[in-house]
Amino acid sequence: MITEHDQPIAMLVPLPSTGDPAVDQLIRESKLTPASNSGGIAALLQIKPFPTSDDGDTAETVSELREDHA
Repeated sequence: MITEHDQPIAMLVPLPSTGDPAVDQLIRESKLTPASNSGGIAALLQIKPFPTSDDGDTAETVSELREDHA
C-alpha cells in the first residue's frame, strides 16, 4: 500500500499472468503488448489458434500466392 498524507493512493501488486511463460516474458520485455480487451486476460486466453494443416509445404504455398498476385 502506498500512502500520501496517511491516505492510500496506490497498491503494488504482481503483474497479471497469462499462464504462458513465453508470452509473459515478451510482455515483461515490452516486446508484446496485450490487446486492450474489456474481458481482460481471461477472455484473451479463451481464443483458440486456428488449427494448422500439414497438407503442403509453407514455402510452396507462399510462392503460389505470390504468383496469383503477380
